[in-house]
Amino acid sequence: MLNRAIITAASAAYTRQLFALLGSLNANWPTHPPIIVYDLGLADDALEKLGSRQIEVRKVPEFCPHWRKHFTWKIWCWNDIDADAFLWMDAGMAVL
Repeated sequence: MLNRAIITAASAAYTRQLFALLGSLNANWPTHPPIIVYDLGLADDALEKLGSRQIEVRKVPEFCPHWRKHFTWKIWCWNDIDADAFLWMDAGMAVL
């Protein structure tokens, strides 16, 4: 179990925003907690890039028929994370 973590999620449509978030975290919060990215349908090249940066990626399973609707996956991610405390950051955010 992690003590603290930053978690986010992205699909292929948000790949650019995800990497902007990760870059802003590294540039403006160099001592940030570990980052875990939940995969909502990222492309293979994005997954490879995350792996090369040693960022943990967890695939969100199709846990119910409407899992991609109404941000149902977000609550699933919050329940999946094994950390004492976590900070959720939407992939479209930036740390300044």
